[in-house]
Amino acid sequence: MIIRNIFFICAMSICQALASDIPASDWGPTNCGAIMALSLPNSATQFKTNQPINVAICIKNVSEGILYLMDTKDTDDFTFVIISPSNKDVSPAAHPGNGLHLRNITRTVNPNDNMNYLIDLGEVCKFSEIGTYKVTAKRKVIPGCETTSNTLNILIVPGEWKSDSTNAPRIGF
Repeated sequence: MIIRNIFFICAMSICQALASDIPASDWGPTNCGAIMALSLPNSATQFKTNQPINVAICIKNVSEGILYLMDTKDTDDFTFVIISPSNKDVSPAAHPGNGLHLRNITRTVNPNDNMNYLIDLGEVCKFSEIGTYKVTAKRKVIPGCETTSNTLNILIVPGEWKSDSTNAPRIGF
């Protein structure tokens, strides 16, 4: 558990550093006073089937007021549009919630600040087809208003990833 927490803290530091380096073209459209970017927080450019696919999500407040984000569970707070290499919509079903939340936190994002998340997409979708998937994230930022990320291409190559003690722990909550 301690190693997992240390890994999570390091990963979030990477996400924070990446946020300042995200080119304007890699952000989604401005909506609700926010913009969102979806990126790979490491140098991986391709993945094998069943391999954890950790993505960094950065939400930046571009309004003049404070942005409030309600966090319950990362895989429930975001919805993902995922298009397979054969152009099929393999998006996971939205999680309506079962009334049980691991956390219920309101996060404050000041103007020009950002909030960062690290999510294992393998927790919400099986990437079993070889080829390039197109992934877009969506997130409610205020009641009745949602922001959309850029589209991220994720390449799945032949071979199956096997977990062993040398692999980093899976990220997910």
